[in-house]
Amino acid sequence: MILKHTTLLLFMVAMLATAHAQHRKTDPQTHKKGFVDHKGKVLVPLQYDELPREWDSIMVAKKGPYLGLLGGKGEIILPFEYQELRLHLLRGGFSLVKKKATPWGIANSRGELVLPMRFESVAVIGPNLLAARAAGEKMVQVYDGKGTPLYQLPGKTVEPGFDDNSLKILGHDNKSRYTDLKGQPIFPETMPNARWTDGDVIISGSYNDYGLLNFRGDTILALNHRAVQPALPGQFTVSTIDNNHGVVDKQGQTIVPFDKWQIFTYEKFYRVEDYSHKSGLFASDGQVILPKDYQIREPGVYPPYENEPDAQPKRFLLVGSEQKPYLKGFYSATDASVILPIEYKEIWYRSIKQPVIASKESPSTAKREVMAFDLTGKPLLAAPFPFISHTKNPRILLVSRGDNGLFGFLNLDGDTSKTAFTLRYVTELRPGIYSALQDSLAVMMTPEGKRLYAGSPDGLIRANDAQKSLFEKLPGASGELLLVTPKPGSGLIGINDEGKEFILEESASVPKTAPVAPAVPSVRDIKTDPSASETPTEMPNLPVKKEVEASKQQGVEEVAEIITIEAPSIEEKIWEAEQVDTPPQFPGGLDSAAVFFQKRLKPCEIMLQTNDERYWHTKLEIVVESNGMFTKIQSLSSFGNACNRDVEEVAKRMPRWMPAMKDGKAVRCRYFLTVKHREK
Repeated sequence: MILKHTTLLLFMVAMLATAHAQHRKTDPQTHKKGFVDHKGKVLVPLQYDELPREWDSIMVAKKGPYLGLLGGKGEIILPFEYQELRLHLLRGGFSLVKKKATPWGIANSRGELVLPMRFESVAVIGPNLLAARAAGEKMVQVYDGKGTPLYQLPGKTVEPGFDDNSLKILGHDNKSRYTDLKGQPIFPETMPNARWTDGDVIISGSYNDYGLLNFRGDTILALNHRAVQPALPGQFTVSTIDNNHGVVDKQGQTIVPFDKWQIFTYEKFYRVEDYSHKSGLFASDGQVILPKDYQIREPGVYPPYENEPDAQPKRFLLVGSEQKPYLKGFYSATDASVILPIEYKEIWYRSIKQPVIASKESPSTAKREVMAFDLTGKPLLAAPFPFISHTKNPRILLVSRGDNGLFGFLNLDGDTSKTAFTLRYVTELRPGIYSALQDSLAVMMTPEGKRLYAGSPDGLIRANDAQKSLFEKLPGASGELLLVTPKPGSGLIGINDEGKEFILEESASVPKTAPVAPAVPSVRDIKTDPSASETPTEMPNLPVKKEVEASKQQGVEEVAEIITIEAPSIEEKIWEAEQVDTPPQFPGGLDSAAVFFQKRLKPCEIMLQTNDERYWHTKLEIVVESNGMFTKIQSLSSFGNACNRDVEEVAKRMPRWMPAMKDGKAVRCRYFLTVKHREK
């Protein structure tokens, strides 16, 4: 069993390593969907009405009224002739299939019908265990993964039990009982309500009457609790009728005291969280690791890196103070050990292979200091910088000294004192490829210093979706279009991810815009603010200048580095979204906007306190300028609350939008965006 699970885990990691490079794409004319890789190469043709949001090695797809099964390269595994199709990828890749006028059957990952379509109910119990019952039969037949009959069990249905070695059978009397994988009963007949066991104690009960027994039938914990669940070895989380939660051991002794909080079980400790979202940590012996005064959650991994197999944010905890100056720490989610103490303004995590980046204010100068650490908390640099950001290469960081607006790529494996600071206006075009100004040239380069392209800095801008679509139709086009620039005598030039130039048609729209933005921290990253984003904010694509300003907040002298953004030229007319040819768009579309907000919004308590859906969303009015920046962000909700203010604050940190287009020209446009509040 361990070997099987290890093989499955390695298979999943391999699939994830490939999956993060693929994304779903929709044909704007036919609205059909498919998948392409990061270079734009078609993997699954754009000819399906429905596809999963994420690419996988096996996927359910819809074509017309019927469902079928596709492989990761677009090959058809099951033909498109099924009315219902339910894929169990983590249980051997089996699918439950049903045509319009037929009963159910089961197909394997190669598209072969292992069980024919003649059963009233079917189930995939595990990677090599299936179950089915024909109409009118009193017995459920259990099969192996090849469809060979093993044994029969009396009942309606069979499904996975409380662990990998048990089955749950629903009888014709609608009562559940449990057997092992060979069909032998686990619990004595005198315990019809038994639900779980470790071979020593038993969780038994029904609705609001759960408790703990031993195999002799002696009561360890009275059968009058709302829920009892296995937790750390030899311990159980318990919920009382009056909604208190605690932890007890096998003898019924209290480990974590009962209170009005939720309890989350980790590998070696517990996290408690009350209804105001304040959390604390308890050791397995009941000792308090952290009192219930903190915001504790797994660190967010900012797009597009959240799907990388090495991200693994569940291995760590971000711990935030609930009181000014709202400091953060970084803990292990394995044993609650401290990696970084609670003394940092912001902490950025990307993956288990990347450094952790953390910022704090210098006690002597009150200026921002940013340091990179390994996952044990050891500093990786001799001294902090005003700005540090991850790159795709785990051993290279983008840094700035802050004195002259210049940036450089710092190699942790080399002599960091020899880092060359020669770059301005640095922007990450896609993971591992950057644009910048260097020595009066516009360049596209990698963090390792390889220059992919160099040209005139005038008019070099990021390619939009229309230009990318045009590029894909060019004969001989290769790679992914990243930049475009007008070139005298040649029209509009596109530059792909290899630095090659391609002539685009003159009809391609080129919105006028300012140069690429410098990767410098925003004011919200510098000044004390509990709602600041946990991820580095992409600055607007506008020229910037810095100045130092002394300010007083609540009687405390504070010196903050202020970034002044030069205002764009603003047209007088504001077009409505219905009046333009193409409305403004968040980078990546509404799905990306939803991910952006959900990763940054605080949980909204009012959603837990009311069923009035007027409080569940915030409607924003946004004016998007012709350069993609926004000059107005305002909540239109008449139900003012902290959740609306949180949405407004997060919206102010949005990246530059794709502007609205009218008659081939980028124009100023009003747009309304509805954002759902975050529950938990």
